[in-house]
Amino acid sequence: MRPNIFSYATKELALDAALCWLLAWADPRYATGAPGMNGVARELINLCLARAGRPPIDVETIEVGRQANNIDVWAVVNGRLPVVIENKTGTREHSDQLERYRDAAGAWGLQEKPLLVYVQTGFQGDYGAVKKAGYVVVRRRDLAALTSSPTAAQAVTESCVFGELAAHFQVLDHAARAYEHIPIAAWAGGSAWLGFFEELQARLG
Repeated sequence: MRPNIFSYATKELALDAALCWLLAWADPRYATGAPGMNGVARELINLCLARAGRPPIDVETIEVGRQANNIDVWAVVNGRLPVVIENKTGTREHSDQLERYRDAAGAWGLQEKPLLVYVQTGFQGDYGAVKKAGYVVVRRRDLAALTSSPTAAQAVTESCVFGELAAHFQVLDHAARAYEHIPIAAWAGGSAWLGFFEELQARLG
C-alpha cells in the first residue's frame, strides 16, 4: 500500500482542515467542474441533517471556517443554517465544550436552529453526554461509507487529496472490523477488539 498523508497527519487539527476543505466543495460553483467532489460534500451535509431528523437541503451558498468561538469546524449554509462540527480522533468531549459551542452558534442570530455534529473517527464507549447536548454522532464507519459511495468514486478521480482522505477512513474502518476475519488470538495490540465491542454495543443498545 502506498504512503497516505493522513497516516502521518493524525492530529485533530489535520482532520479539521480536511473536513473544512471537503465541506467547501459543496458550493454550487464547483458542480460543473468537479461534480463528484461537489456531490460528496453535499452528501456529507445531508447525512448530518438526516441524523438530526431534518430534511435534505440544496446548497446554494456555503461559508466554512475553523476555530470561531473555539469550534473545530463551522459552516453557514444558504446564509441561514449554522453547522457546528466537533471533531474527535479518539479523545472525547470535556469541560462543557459541547454546550459552549452550541450556545455560541445559537447566538449567531441565524434563521435556523444550529446543526450540531460530533465526528468520532476513533472509539468511544458512551455518547450519552454528546446526545444530551443536542449533537448527532457521525462515526468512522459513516465516513467510510460516505467516501466509498458511487459519488465518491467519481470524486477520487477529481482530487488526489480526496482519494487520500477516503482511503484513510476506509483503512480505519477495516482495522476496526478486523474481528470479522481474524482469529481472537490475533486481536491483541490492534483495533479488532475495540471494533468488536463497538459492534456489540450497537446491537445490544
